[in-house]
Amino acid sequence: MKITFKGCNPSNYRKGREFPVHWIVLHFTANNGDTAQNNADFFARESGLRASAHYFVDPNGVVQSVKDGDTAWHCGRERGGSYYNDCRNANSIGIEMCSVIRNGVYVIPEATMKRAAKLTRELMAKYHIPVSRVCRHYDVTHKQCPEPWVRNPQLWQKFKTMLTEKEVEDMTEAQTRAIAKQEISKAESAKKVYNSVAECPAWAKDTVQKLVNKGFLQGDDKGKLALSTDLLRLLVINDRAHLYD
Repeated sequence: MKITFKGCNPSNYRKGREFPVHWIVLHFTANNGDTAQNNADFFARESGLRASAHYFVDPNGVVQSVKDGDTAWHCGRERGGSYYNDCRNANSIGIEMCSVIRNGVYVIPEATMKRAAKLTRELMAKYHIPVSRVCRHYDVTHKQCPEPWVRNPQLWQKFKTMLTEKEVEDMTEAQTRAIAKQEISKAESAKKVYNSVAECPAWAKDTVQKLVNKGFLQGDDKGKLALSTDLLRLLVINDRAHLYD
């Protein structure tokens, strides 16, 4: 997926990592209608925040603020979460999802959720992280984050289900073009008509030549055989079954 980069202020994260990436932690920004770029710009501009995230996600895009190989300060120091002893800043990647307020409560838009799921799937594949090591900030420190998923655990389960689904949109543009090309080729091949032995594909030539020699295939008054791809396949199958011997 397309990801833009806006480097975080050096005072808000630590260069390098003590441990490999083993966890992915989901957060929300607790704002109303902010964007991924807004957040990345803020953390790039402001110094001394001592807080950061690797990625910011909104309905329209993803902006990376801290490189995967560096340590973002996103898990906090508070204790209480069931994963506190295992998941820390030093071994995790933090993803912040932009939020909105609707009817007085925080909401993570569906489009943001889907984009965050796609990003998470790519990171899971890259770092060999199972779904069991994708968690909420709440699961690490008991902070109410992402608040909509703490308030409604079904939304969290919905997100985790997205992580195991293979979606068509996961394909790269090149993969999509390749599949389309294959389908077009199949369609064109199905419509193609072969009028002589020389025109037939290599896998069918011997069979067609045999049938012409035996007089089973004579063509029209101009000698055109008018053989479709499907008919060629049938003739070859029959030939391999020795029906023409």
